[in-house]
Amino acid sequence: MYGFGAKLPPYKNIVSQNFSMNGNYFSPNISRGAEALANVYKNCIKNLELHGPTVYSEIVQLGRKWADSREITNDKYIFIDMI
Repeated sequence: MYGFGAKLPPYKNIVSQNFSMNGNYFSPNISRGAEALANVYKNCIKNLELHGPTVYSEIVQLGRKWADSREITNDKYIFIDMI
């Protein structure tokens, strides 16, 4: 799960338009289920400073890269809009 539009610790002086909410940019995966997603979001939001304006194109491009690299399977994916 990736977040976007925030200043990240430790200095909170640079706005990131895409960051892993679990702290691992190259492996952003978390447990399945809405409760797991909500817990990761709650823990992450405590440590950052939301900041705009948000540049959506960077997070959309990252999502496209992830989708292009995945095989189509019968797995279920959960998409949650936290706005």
